[in-house]
Amino acid sequence: MNREEEDALRAVSEAMREMDCERTLPEKLERLEKNDIQNALYETDGNQTLAAKRLGIGRTCLIAKMKKFGLI
Repeated sequence: MNREEEDALRAVSEAMREMDCERTLPEKLERLEKNDIQNALYETDGNQTLAAKRLGIGRTCLIAKMKKFGLI
């Protein structure tokens, strides 16, 4: 990696840290939870029962969270 690439990577990393610092802990947790739900649904081809099991929550809880995050 040349000097310019290293500088660009450093600038991007710093910008990402600054963006992340602007979020509150509840915002970070919600973003993480939504991403985990989306990943579980993707990995199970949209099967809510399997996704809920993978996440360690009940299916009705998963559906409520999907509604909360606008996923359904």
